[in-house]
Amino acid sequence: MIGDSLTLGLNLGVVDDEIDSFKGTLVSPGITLPKRSDLPFTPDYTLVPAAACDIPLGNGLEITLRADDSLKDDYYSRTKNFAKVLETNQKTLNVSARCFGAGDTREVVVIIRNATDEFYCQSRSIFSAFAMGFGQPVRPRSTSVFMKYKL
Repeated sequence: MIGDSLTLGLNLGVVDDEIDSFKGTLVSPGITLPKRSDLPFTPDYTLVPAAACDIPLGNGLEITLRADDSLKDDYYSRTKNFAKVLETNQKTLNVSARCFGAGDTREVVVIIRNATDEFYCQSRSIFSAFAMGFGQPVRPRSTSVFMKYKL
């Protein structure tokens, strides 16, 4: 916490994800993985800086503004590591505003996920026989509104 109303945070995840050895068939017959392959969907690091600010509005109301920016290192979206399934540049900004009353009797929350409307694929599959592929894109910008009133 910085002062009475500002909170800063930083989450860091670090993973050593190389496959050193395995026994038997890891995926399916016919697929050979060399040692030092990366595990799928496992970035070497993730980083999420965040900030929240509490602002009293008077009349027993308060608002909390929050933002977090999720960053992921490159990762492969399939067990076999090759360039066409390498996912890069994953960054997602989420913001929210929460207005609430004393005694937790009323509340309005607005959340915007992927506020900058980034577009990238979370995973891909490539069909080499047809030189085609498909991917699962990240969810586009979305807004949610929640309201609560306690009688």
